[in-house]
Amino acid sequence: MEMASAALHLLVAFVALALWIKQRSLFGLLCLASIFMAGREIDLHKAFTTHGVFSLKQYSSAAVPLMEKLISAAVVVGLVVAFVALTRGVWAEVRRLRHERRAALVGLISLLAILPVLKIIDGLPRYMRDWGLQPSQGLVDLLLSVEEIGELGLPMITLAIILQLWRSHATPPAFHIASSSAKA
Repeated sequence: MEMASAALHLLVAFVALALWIKQRSLFGLLCLASIFMAGREIDLHKAFTTHGVFSLKQYSSAAVPLMEKLISAAVVVGLVVAFVALTRGVWAEVRRLRHERRAALVGLISLLAILPVLKIIDGLPRYMRDWGLQPSQGLVDLLLSVEEIGELGLPMITLAIILQLWRSHATPPAFHIASSSAKA
């Protein structure tokens, strides 16, 4: 399922990139997020390193060669710079979505809420073992299924957000709440 999720994330990233080139907006940030999620799905963050670019052990362990530490740090700094650069111009867009009560904002909030829930579900058997509990194989299998289905849904949610954003640029707001000062 990881490969299917990663492939879908990359497809969504391509769509977001194509729209970002034309319209900018949040599409660039969604493209970067989709690429990042695809990389995480195939464990790219730890495929070429001793501990993984996001692990503190990668930078603090004497067993990790200095060049590997420097390359890992450069990758993380590059991701942060790209994220900051793409985030700088989107706050006006987020305010517009909020003001116009667009579904894309609900999608963004949902995506941000689902990510930590899936992370918790993924780690729950490990947390249970750390607390001295032994989860049953049935529970481990159930949690794995929920996590994999959830991860497969992430690119679908992201694509829905992209389509909602694209539509919000093409159509006027569905409705406005009239203010009391606008009464005649």
